Amino acid sequence: MTTSAVALVGADDKGTLTTLNIQNTLTINNGKVNVQGNVLYGIGTKDLSGTVYDGNFIHNLKLNLGPGESNEGMSVVKVYNLPANGKLTGIQDGVDGLHLFFYNVGTGNIQFMDESDINSAGSLAENRIKVLAGSETISGQGCVELLYDGTSQRWLFLSIHD
Repeated sequence: MTTSAVALVGADDKGTLTTLNIQNTLTINNGKVNVQGNVLYGIGTKDLSGTVYDGNFIHNLKLNLGPGESNEGMSVVKVYNLPANGKLTGIQDGVDGLHLFFYNVGTGNIQFMDESDINSAGSLAENRIKVLAGSETISGQGCVELLYDGTSQRWLFLSIHD
């Protein structure tokens, strides 16, 4: 049996009850709460003009995703000013379940390298990317979808929108 919830009741640390109205975004199905509706994605930015290359490889890219940093909690990070085409072997600050859209708004090509590529050893193991196709490339403007798996401590390459 599915029912729609109209409010939630919560208590503060003094035991005072408060009712929070909700607008058809929650349903209860056999004792489980489900969230429905639109998902809003926070959009951040990262200037890559100071990116350090090892040959043409970019290791341990810092997108400022960590606690207290400018892109903490952002689902989309628009990157720009890549100084040259690069092969990306890892991204810092992954946490379990983090869903990231890496959106290149510049003209430089970014190739995402699989963790098995020998050059990926330039990134720390927990920053590496699992790309089933071996590698994928954004040719100029485009976007890739990544998910961080805390168990394997890897970014999982989900899709490319080039």
